[in-house]
Amino acid sequence: DDIDDQLDGLNQDCVQAVFQAHNDGTIDLQAAVQLCLISRYYERIGDHAVNIGERVVYMVTGWLPEHTGSARLKDREHYQPKETEEE
Repeated sequence: DDIDDQLDGLNQDCVQAVFQAHNDGTIDLQAAVQLCLISRYYERIGDHAVNIGERVVYMVTGWLPEHTGSARLKDREHYQPKETEEE
């Protein structure tokens, strides 16, 4: 998870740098958005790699690592739980 956490931080740093470059007039908005999406996709690849690793550990050892993927998602700043409608 240490490498995954580093990728999360790197994604945040990249997004900040890209939008700062856009604000400075170095790159246009379309390029800024595309670069942020690429950064996000790499971060998601890291999340998937962690999940695959946890599944391999389970297949080899029979030990189920704690489910950090959903806990990690809930801790993210942009996570907003869906409200349920009561009838």
